[in-house]
Amino acid sequence: MRYPLRPLVTMEQLWELAREWYSTRLQPDSRRPQPAEMRKIFGRIGLVGEFWDPQSDAFGGGTAGAGTGG
Repeated sequence: MRYPLRPLVTMEQLWELAREWYSTRLQPDSRRPQPAEMRKIFGRIGLVGEFWDPQSDAFGGGTAGAGTGG
């Protein structure tokens, strides 16, 4: 059985994602990024494609968006 390929994330991208995602978590008014903010964060660090669109059903629908940028 073959599973659909999922995008790969480099350690550098993972680190940048964590830094951006959790940078305000200790602030009292911290909140989860909204979909448009998520797309900007993902795009800034080179995570592009349908898989990284929080409003896409690519992951749940069984078709993965192609890869990562840079």
